Amino acid sequence: MLPRMDFPELLLEVFDRTGLAADFTHISGADPALEDFAVSLCGVLVAEAYNVGLVPIEKPNVPALTRARLQQVDQGYLRAETISAANARLITAQAGVDIVRPWGGGQIASADGLRFVVPGANLHSGHNPIYFGRQRGATWLNVVNDQVMGIGGLVVPGTLRDSLFILDAIHTIDGGSRPETVVTDTASYSDIVFGPGVLAQTPAAR
Repeated sequence: MLPRMDFPELLLEVFDRTGLAADFTHISGADPALEDFAVSLCGVLVAEAYNVGLVPIEKPNVPALTRARLQQVDQGYLRAETISAANARLITAQAGVDIVRPWGGGQIASADGLRFVVPGANLHSGHNPIYFGRQRGATWLNVVNDQVMGIGGLVVPGTLRDSLFILDAIHTIDGGSRPETVVTDTASYSDIVFGPGVLAQTPAAR
C-alpha cells in the first residue's frame, strides 16, 4: 500500500519535513551556506548506506553532486556527532506521528547485535569463523524502541557478548526516552554474565 519511490527521494522528503540538514554542521564550527546542501548530503548518505562510494553518485553536470562537492560534504559534515544529532531529531519526529502513539511510549526497547564483515584490520574487528569465515568482523549493537525507531547503538569488537556492552548502549542513546524495559536474546542477557558475581557477594552465598 505504500507508494514506490527511490531512496534518495525518500531522504529528501524526510529532510524537508524535519529540517534534518541543520544538524550536519561543519567540523570547523563555521556554517558556510552551500547551495543545495541537502542534495549533496543526501548523495553522501546514499553512498554510505549502499556502501558504493561516491563514484556512482556523482554527476558532473549537477553542482550539488560533483565529486568535489560530495568530498567536501563527506569530509566536513559527516561524522559521528552530526549523525547522532540528526538521529535525535528523527526520534522526536517519529514520536509525533499519529500511527506511532498506539504502538508504545518509547519505554520498551529491543537490543540485539548485527554482525558485519570488516574488510581490513582495525580496533573493532576480530576473527570468528562462525560469522565471518576467514575474514574479520564486528558487531553493531542496535537499540530499537517500541515506536519502531532506532534510538542508538555502538560497535562491539568482534563478536564479544552483547551483554558486556548493553548498558553502555542504553545509557548513550541518541534521543528519546530512556527504556525502562529492554528485550534481548541470550547474548545480551546480562544476568547470565553478572548474576553469579553478584550472588557470590551475598551473605547467603558466603
